[in-house]
Amino acid sequence: MAVFDLSCNRFSGEIPMEMMDLVGLQSLKLSGNQLTGNIPDNVGRLAHLETLDLSSNHLTGAIPTSITLLSSLSSLNLSYNNLSGAIPTCGFPLPAKCPADEPPQQSPQAGVDSDMFELYLSMGVGYVVVLWGTCALFLFKKSWRMAYFCFFDDVADKFFVAKERLRRWM
Repeated sequence: MAVFDLSCNRFSGEIPMEMMDLVGLQSLKLSGNQLTGNIPDNVGRLAHLETLDLSSNHLTGAIPTSITLLSSLSSLNLSYNNLSGAIPTCGFPLPAKCPADEPPQQSPQAGVDSDMFELYLSMGVGYVVVLWGTCALFLFKKSWRMAYFCFFDDVADKFFVAKERLRRWM
């Protein structure tokens, strides 16, 4: 596998055009640098590219349409840059609308209240189930009940002894 990984090396400047001549490359990782400028227009020449990671740089401009020619591409990360414009379409468009394209159905505050209610409800149900499950377990399993109370008896004894030692020491 032909991998070119120069991530996190503090490289600056533009992505060299000569890099687009590495047509046998399968993975190109330039993330975490300080690269500027545009993604080269001829990035589509890297026909065997499976992974392209240009994240966490200072790249600007639009994503070149030639990126749709990368038919082997399975991982693309362009996050944390200053890219603009539409994402080039590749293949058949999805039939459903993107949730971001639709106006919100309710106010953001109503969603927060609903989420908080669901959180409190699930916490309450969980608390009740655990509490009554534990009580039922101790009710029907005498050996567990005895072990539980013996454990806390031992803890209380050790606490009392430590308290007495501390009192004598002072």
